[in-house]
Amino acid sequence: MKPLNPDSITHADLIVAIPSYNQTAAIPFVVKQTVKGLREYFPDFVSVIINLDDHSRDDTKTAFLAAQSEVPKMYISTTPDARGKGRSLNRLFQEMLILNARAAVVVNADLASLTPEWIQELATPILFGYDYATPNYSRVESENSVGSIICHPLIYGLLGMNIRNPLSGEVAISNYLAQHYLQQTWTPAAYDSGIDMFMTAHAILGGYECCQVALGSRRQTSRPAEPAPLLGQTVEILFQTLLAQKDNWLCPVALKPLRTFGEGKIERTKNMNLDWRKVAAGARREFRANSELLSEILTSELFNKLTEKYERHNLTLETELWMNVLYEILFAYDKREQNPQILEALKPFYWGRMQTLANQASKRERVDLEDLIKTQAECFYQNRQILTKKYEYQRAVA
Repeated sequence: MKPLNPDSITHADLIVAIPSYNQTAAIPFVVKQTVKGLREYFPDFVSVIINLDDHSRDDTKTAFLAAQSEVPKMYISTTPDARGKGRSLNRLFQEMLILNARAAVVVNADLASLTPEWIQELATPILFGYDYATPNYSRVESENSVGSIICHPLIYGLLGMNIRNPLSGEVAISNYLAQHYLQQTWTPAAYDSGIDMFMTAHAILGGYECCQVALGSRRQTSRPAEPAPLLGQTVEILFQTLLAQKDNWLCPVALKPLRTFGEGKIERTKNMNLDWRKVAAGARREFRANSELLSEILTSELFNKLTEKYERHNLTLETELWMNVLYEILFAYDKREQNPQILEALKPFYWGRMQTLANQASKRERVDLEDLIKTQAECFYQNRQILTKKYEYQRAVA
């Protein structure tokens, strides 16, 4: 769709992009806070606010265009036959090049905790030489479980980078990184909900300057997405990107310092609040459904140990056990030419690990969930040779 560009903007130094879907009630607040941030902290910059709408069925378009703003606005929507958040952000990257923008900040349309300072803190590192800025903030952990349980430890363990929120909806990127994104292969998952992982993985593996921004606490107006629907596309993107660039991590990798900007106070992570009986029943059901495949892709010792646990209704996956499972499944995904069934086979263990962390962080045990996630990442890094040696053996016998 051709952009609605009522102010005939042909150039912008700074873009704030607001992806949306059915956010009539929420988007005026985000526009208001964005305008305050741009006018207060970047008054000398040519700025534009772009609503990247995913073909909403409500009146998000009207609400956005009617929102009072001293900053020019543009509206771009996907089409009914080509939808997805990734498709919207692909269009943002194109607009960055068209407008020759130095930086773009992305904030979700349902972001209730947005302040003018968030705009400043996300944009500033990009304007001063960084290419990718992700937030470090506290949030309800069930919103971030795929990132915390799968993406964060693999990125830390194999790439040596401690990006705490690799699936954040709030990021900032440079013009150079936007160009790099557009040059990559875009799969259906990248055009859809896998886009957040796509952006983080390619920023790191492309060698771009990354940083984090402490933003405090994140709240949203709409109900958080359930973790499971995001699992497939997100992990698909992560696995495929890691495996396509194995040379970056099969060699020894040093931990890379990641500078953190901002002064937001990071509160204690809020524990997951799910129906754990339902989770456990689903995990056992999925384990049984995938047991034949799992018996082929896991070592017999690991498979037998997991079978005993799940048959006894014991979903506890300690840190080292979870690490072995995830490294085995990533290797199998590569060895079997990225069999999509393997991603389904990961689900019962993802739920088991999620429940294990929730139990450890319960009020009874009084363990900080953030400390558990840090320990988990360190375990993946310290034992990364479990995976890399599999490739050494594979080459030796080839």
